[in-house]
Amino acid sequence: MLGEKLLNWLFDKFRKKPLSPESLQLETLRDGLKRPPADHDIAKLYPQIIPLSLLRPDWPGPIEQLGDLPFSVSWAVADPQNYFRYASWDMTRHWESMDINWRDVAMENLTKLSRDYPYAGTKEGADGQPYLLSLLNHDSMGPSRLLVPNLFEELFGDDYTVAIPERTCGVVHRNDLQGEEAFVANTLIDECFKVGTEPMSDERFNPKRFWVL
Repeated sequence: MLGEKLLNWLFDKFRKKPLSPESLQLETLRDGLKRPPADHDIAKLYPQIIPLSLLRPDWPGPIEQLGDLPFSVSWAVADPQNYFRYASWDMTRHWESMDINWRDVAMENLTKLSRDYPYAGTKEGADGQPYLLSLLNHDSMGPSRLLVPNLFEELFGDDYTVAIPERTCGVVHRNDLQGEEAFVANTLIDECFKVGTEPMSDERFNPKRFWVL
């Protein structure tokens, strides 16, 4: 359950730390792409929601703005330690030479992963039903689950709102929350954005805006 202890743990986890300049992050990324394209397992390729600031000409692979949202999306191969190697142009050309639609494969991979493990925690209301989900999944792809259409339909129908306050944490909550429930949802989003190592946005969004891949 997502109670006060977990809220405190989240805030400690996201406490601001010095970040490397984006130029250094990109250099590290390039170093990680030196493996031959054929060595990367496309079965572990996923779309990744990342900061809009990374949408720049020197990004060494496919990247684009995510619809009309203040985020970018790129693609990355995950290893067992949840370290991500972002897809390079050489990797995508290799898959295309084999007649593989790597974008579709990545989305299929994400959909399966997300349906098997959709969220990390819940907060239930007085009626015993969840009103809030935390997407702080241990695979570090919690926010990317928002790309999967109707993933939370069974719990919320189409009556919910989503947010990505921190790069590794997404939040999903029912609409029209009141009282303590609204306080918990707003506190979680606002504080994770405020104290996050890699804050993304304190905005709330209609989930359908993410269903564009």
